[in-house]
Amino acid sequence: MSTLKEVQEQLSKCKDNLRTARKSNKEKDAQIKELKSMNTFLVDRVEQFVDKNSDLRYKIRTITVDEVLAMRKEQHATKTEQTLTEQLEKQSEVKLNGSGISQA
Repeated sequence: MSTLKEVQEQLSKCKDNLRTARKSNKEKDAQIKELKSMNTFLVDRVEQFVDKNSDLRYKIRTITVDEVLAMRKEQHATKTEQTLTEQLEKQSEVKLNGSGISQA
């Protein structure tokens, strides 16, 4: 039979093991909670992208020729505006003297 002192030592070791196990469990619970919240966030983002892609696919399937032509005209107008803006920026960089000749 074990002596009282041996039993108390075993009890002390068991309590220490229990403390470390509880501490480890708390850390793991915190990690699980963080991962669950991250998972929820990512699932929500995926659902948003699925909805957006679904809407775009529907829009592409139902587009008419007139709408395509209108989009092309708009793209061309945007490119023209960009080139005009670039030309104006270049023109403002060139410095002219009083007689209209550029200075180098």
